[in-house]
Amino acid sequence: MEPWKELSTTFDRGLNNGVESLSPEDRELFFIQRFILEYEMGDWLYNWVADDLLKFDETINAMQNRGLSELADILSEVKVLFQTYDHMEFQPGFPPMTWSEVVKICDPNNRLEDLYRRINGLDNYGIPSQWRTRT
Repeated sequence: MEPWKELSTTFDRGLNNGVESLSPEDRELFFIQRFILEYEMGDWLYNWVADDLLKFDETINAMQNRGLSELADILSEVKVLFQTYDHMEFQPGFPPMTWSEVVKICDPNNRLEDLYRRINGLDNYGIPSQWRTRT
């Protein structure tokens, strides 16, 4: 099955039956497709950072396992920028912040814009016409 079709059907199956119902290999596809959909809808980074940095680890591992190393590397760089977030606004001494303020603190050198540009520069997010053979 073509990767794009496999991503889509596996994601739908995970939504309908729960991600825990998927095999480990299918969870990888689910995590990759989840990233693509959320990235294309926007606000993915806010949702991932505010929700749980675990999404980064799951997705980065899935991308590496599926041969999407360039996209995985970019996501790893994004995660490093926001590792210190840890719900800063809820920590003593930190007043409530806007997302723009969080970005200024976590990304003082404005690297995020370049990382987005690199993601957008990948042809189809780096997804091949066929998955590499798993070993």
